Amino acid sequence: MCEVTRTSFEKLFPLIEKTIKQADFVAIDSEFTGLYVRDNDKPSLFDTSEERYKKMRNSVTRLTLCQIGISAFVKNKTDSVYEAHTFNFPLCSMAFGPIDPGFTWQASALEFLSRFSFDFNKCVYEGVSFLNDEQERQLCQSMESGALFSGVERQFDESFIQSLCSVVAQWYVSSKEGETYTLHKTQADAKLWCDYVIHSEIRRRFPLVWTVNDTFKNIAVEKVTAERRTELEERNKVDQEQEQEKLKQSMLGFTRVFRVLREYQKILVGHNMMMDLMFMYDKFFRPLPPKYATFKRDLHTVFPRIYDTKQMSFSMKKMLEDITGVFSTNLVQLHRILNSDKVVNSVLYTPSVSHATGLERYKDNDAPHEAGFDAYLCGFAFLRMCHLLHFRNTTKNSMKHAPFRLYLESLAPQVNKVNMIRAMLNHIQLDGRDPPCLRPQQLYVRCRKRGQKLNSHQLAERLSVCGTVDIRLLSSSTALVVAGNFTCARAIMAKFNGHRVLSVSKYRYWRHSGVAKTVMWCGFLLSSGVCVWTVLSLFKDGD
Repeated sequence: MCEVTRTSFEKLFPLIEKTIKQADFVAIDSEFTGLYVRDNDKPSLFDTSEERYKKMRNSVTRLTLCQIGISAFVKNKTDSVYEAHTFNFPLCSMAFGPIDPGFTWQASALEFLSRFSFDFNKCVYEGVSFLNDEQERQLCQSMESGALFSGVERQFDESFIQSLCSVVAQWYVSSKEGETYTLHKTQADAKLWCDYVIHSEIRRRFPLVWTVNDTFKNIAVEKVTAERRTELEERNKVDQEQEQEKLKQSMLGFTRVFRVLREYQKILVGHNMMMDLMFMYDKFFRPLPPKYATFKRDLHTVFPRIYDTKQMSFSMKKMLEDITGVFSTNLVQLHRILNSDKVVNSVLYTPSVSHATGLERYKDNDAPHEAGFDAYLCGFAFLRMCHLLHFRNTTKNSMKHAPFRLYLESLAPQVNKVNMIRAMLNHIQLDGRDPPCLRPQQLYVRCRKRGQKLNSHQLAERLSVCGTVDIRLLSSSTALVVAGNFTCARAIMAKFNGHRVLSVSKYRYWRHSGVAKTVMWCGFLLSSGVCVWTVLSLFKDGD
């Protein structure tokens, strides 16, 4: 693993770009400042895919990423060894000009990350910046219009700028043409310097000076004539454009890595990655659209092939249980299962994974919930599952080293399926229509005696002994219940069969819905009225 910070990003970016270009696939993982902002946005088994998307959008737009990891897997051309190139990026958006994003920290997220020794200081002081397309447009527009120097739109320490200009002013009064003064950068105030702003501000305030960076990256201020100033300004137009581009690239930060992934249309792999994908879309691409269908369409355009290892593991549950006797969708445990001797020996030519030279931190050190480490585990699990799926119906005599493209042919049923936790659907389909709901039929609970009232928390306690449930009160004495699986639903029906306090039955819309009953009664009354009117009309005509 290689830690990529704000200081080292420019130096390492060419290596990251080269590695991504060579990779067969790239695994990703990220850490967020929270999972949801409001209680109403908690996941529920009642959620349709559209409802879940709206809930998650409410949270993702208010939260942010604090770390992201990528692990690019490159196959050795001569054997079945894959090299993992893993990079871990602490992230922190930067404020500049009109760009000053606000975000929320959820207390439980802070506590969770703290338990795994997350370095919050590194995130704040050395976090790599990022912008989405809309923020980049605002930044470019602000630089082109000169709004950065109005003193209104820039988010910069004005007192620091004023102190520099005051020093220059004192020198300027007694200086002569051709004389130079150097503004020295000290380690203490290094983070306050933005060369582009300081150069522009001093030149704007003092018409007869010119500024350049000296060999020590300090700023040299020279007093010049009006003619010389005009000449230097003409020469500087190209340099100024370069400085603006340099500033923009610095602000884009990790977005440049995202654009490399997008440019080369790399296969993207994640574990339970719906939230990762939504964060990547919102922070590095565009603000999340209101419509779920638009999000799916755009994401599929950016990354045509996405694989979710959690969803893949569900589809391989029986196979893994048959081989190892255990099953888990937890990423660390899934990695342990797939790296076991039982799995390695069950199928010949199982691909091995080595860490790239210089990126070997995870070789002997586990770092759970560090984004780079989890990205590596995810990529490893994906590769091993690819091999198992490809040879699942093959005799040992017919097995041989398989190129990655053949793995992809075997993975066709798994592409673009993204796992959904605690929702009506087990997964969504990014490149087409979502699958039908496979959850058990909803249950209808009512109090048997008049005057009794249901308490959702107490009801949840009673029912949860049978398994995962979600409850929605319909009235003071009735409720809808969704069970997490059919075993749970059957257990509830059996447990409360003939219960003296609660009646539990399968939910029937036309029987239990108040809206449906109202519609039926209105229809009955309307049809009855029509019948009466028709009969009366016949009698009247007979007279």
